[in-house]
Amino acid sequence: FSVAMNGDGTRIIIGSPNYDNGKGRVGLYYFDTSSWQLVSAGFIDSSMGSITGGNVGHSVAMSPRGYTIAFGSPNGYRSVNAYTMNIPTTRFQKFPKFGSMIGEAGTSVAMSDGQYFDQNKFAIGSKLGVSAYEYYWRGMKQYGSDIENERTAHSVAINHDGTIIAFASSQENSNNSGHVSVYEYK
Repeated sequence: FSVAMNGDGTRIIIGSPNYDNGKGRVGLYYFDTSSWQLVSAGFIDSSMGSITGGNVGHSVAMSPRGYTIAFGSPNGYRSVNAYTMNIPTTRFQKFPKFGSMIGEAGTSVAMSDGQYFDQNKFAIGSKLGVSAYEYYWRGMKQYGSDIENERTAHSVAINHDGTIIAFASSQENSNNSGHVSVYEYK
């Protein structure tokens, strides 16, 4: 249902929100020069690289280096989860859930291209708009105001430094056509 890849194409994150009757699942894989391998136990939880919840994996994002991931679960947690990899141990550290603004947060998620987790910024789509978050002292904080919209933000994008956000919504007018909005944070 959703997929994201790191910059050199050696890591992918795959979201399967309908797995196990809608609980959802997220898997992280790496390419070992000959085939794709599931990241070892310790990624998110101990069950072979997956996490379950309410439509987990509806949206996914990965940093260019592949060390930071985020995924949305709009019908369960109604938020986004983010993790960063501890390089020596290849284990992921979880950060607090964020994005539980208005509506079903996590319908879409995008990540800027900070070199390290604390330099990444996130755009979170929900049923009624978009919010932007950044790392702040062991947690996440919203920056800027909510971008409210009358329709679900089905897809979001964020530029390299988190100052420009675009999102697509469906059925924005009586013709049932879509609409794309672009906002700049100043």
